[in-house]
Amino acid sequence: MRARVTALAIAVLTAAGMLAAFTPGPAQAAANFGAFQAYANGTKQHVRVVDAGGTTLANVDTSFSGAVANSQGLTSPVLNVYNEPVQPAQSGKNSYARGAAAEVGLGSTFPANTDPSQIILPSLLEAAAPPSTDLLTKTLVPIAANPLLNLGVATDKAQALWNSDFCPLGQPISYGANNLAHADLLNAGATPFPGGNPLVSTTPSSDNTDANFNESFTYLFPNGDGTFGIGSDTRQVLAPLAIGRGLAPGGKDLADITILGTWHLRVEDAGKGGPPVVDYGAIGPDGKDPILQISVAGTDLFPAPGISFQTILGQGGLTIPANPLLQGSIGAPPKAIAGKTNAFRADVIDLQALTVPQAGPFVLAALGYGHMEAQAQAPAGGISCTIPTSKVFTDANGNPVKSLGSGNNFTWKITFPTVDISKELACDLTSVTVTDVAKEVSGSATLTITGADHGGQVTGATVKPNVDGGVTWNLGTYHRGDPPIVLTITGTIPGTSPAGVITNTATVTAKLGNCNGGALGSAFVTDATVGGKAATIQGTAFTGVGAATTSLSGPAVKAGLLAETGQKDPWVPVLGGAFLLGALGLMRGRRRLHAVRSES
Repeated sequence: MRARVTALAIAVLTAAGMLAAFTPGPAQAAANFGAFQAYANGTKQHVRVVDAGGTTLANVDTSFSGAVANSQGLTSPVLNVYNEPVQPAQSGKNSYARGAAAEVGLGSTFPANTDPSQIILPSLLEAAAPPSTDLLTKTLVPIAANPLLNLGVATDKAQALWNSDFCPLGQPISYGANNLAHADLLNAGATPFPGGNPLVSTTPSSDNTDANFNESFTYLFPNGDGTFGIGSDTRQVLAPLAIGRGLAPGGKDLADITILGTWHLRVEDAGKGGPPVVDYGAIGPDGKDPILQISVAGTDLFPAPGISFQTILGQGGLTIPANPLLQGSIGAPPKAIAGKTNAFRADVIDLQALTVPQAGPFVLAALGYGHMEAQAQAPAGGISCTIPTSKVFTDANGNPVKSLGSGNNFTWKITFPTVDISKELACDLTSVTVTDVAKEVSGSATLTITGADHGGQVTGATVKPNVDGGVTWNLGTYHRGDPPIVLTITGTIPGTSPAGVITNTATVTAKLGNCNGGALGSAFVTDATVGGKAATIQGTAFTGVGAATTSLSGPAVKAGLLAETGQKDPWVPVLGGAFLLGALGLMRGRRRLHAVRSES
């Protein structure tokens, strides 16, 4: 019986004279970025007020921003050191961002998965992906909500990008921001807002809402070897801060603090071993060291013009000189956050337990001014970015086929990208070249490459044992948002070709250029003080990370094979795949075997 089945299979193959293909249509493999995570969080003013018995009366954050990215998903919430949710649990999402001018919790309990704040102004603006979102914007008109807060014009922004087939490049993965003109918190006086005596008040020195901003973002940066690292950053410009406005003797403020400069806390992890890079500090508006000025009840603690923040940072921060009204530190170095890998926090000003007698039972239990957090954790070896590709084997008329008669013509089509990546790619791909190589890896199969479109140059027309063939293309620039590029190679399989396996691999090299920085603008990709190591992404060359090539021999009863597979191989720089070719052969030996069995 087995002899009859084998003979029948051989007879069918012989009569049809066919070459079988394992996969008739596009074949793709799942993307593998590697396991990475990052988050950034900032709040301009974090104020927690308690009564004499220790009960939390109000928990207030102004200009709150958060950004999170996790390749493994956001099914667990991310909380900051105050146990406030930077990112609530998000099923099916990998990127998240939020922004709010003010979040107020009255008698709230922390931690909580959902934000326990009863008041969020203008309302919580958040973005989650996939799918990737546009840059969302919401504006708050001035509002006075006595005795909790008095807010000026504010603008919230949020964007989340994620595509399982492609890394966001040349822009943040997630971005949350808030610009707030001014904020008065917790009125301790008899006159209602917008007047009164706020416990905490910030007012820009000029009418410029963009100069009083807070933004958090996560991003990828090039390692220089075709892989990427992950970074997170919170940036802030801090308006002058008044504590206890008009509550000191003589109607003076309890304290006034002016901090110049743009502040940031950045954490970057390349995944190449060793600790992450933690960068904390500020740059003054004139490019010089930022200046700190403090007065308590109208008395300056430092002679004009103030003290250089670089001096403070070099000394490990500044403990505020002893006085009955103000306690805490300024410019202390970042601290590791317990229970989190590669996570750090910093407060430009960190005050605790400041009792305000004029405010009745209120105690300013905590004031974090310029609070920033950042975490970044990359997989060992770095992050591998991919671009979706497909390869299709067709007949001479362009129809995808499962089998093709020997002696006929065939076509290979390489397509990239196969999904829309216009939101995730904030750069052009310049100097794009494709090198296609066809190689005999077993047996004695032969084929002839007859041509290629898009100006492809055939580098070897005949493919046979010990002789490789292929095509090269110089494609110039692929502009973000352009339709996919489809490259076509034509060829023929001689009817006399013996059996064998031929692999075909296409390797693409390119450079990233004309990056626009996305939500952060061009400074993100040109200025290291804004984009960190991502500022080196312009002109980054991507070269041979290696193409994955797979050979499939097929069922033993099939004497000849022409098989094709496709996969998403490493991009940037590599697009590749394996096309498995075989020709009908060894039929003479099988006929001899059939004849022997027939005689028996």
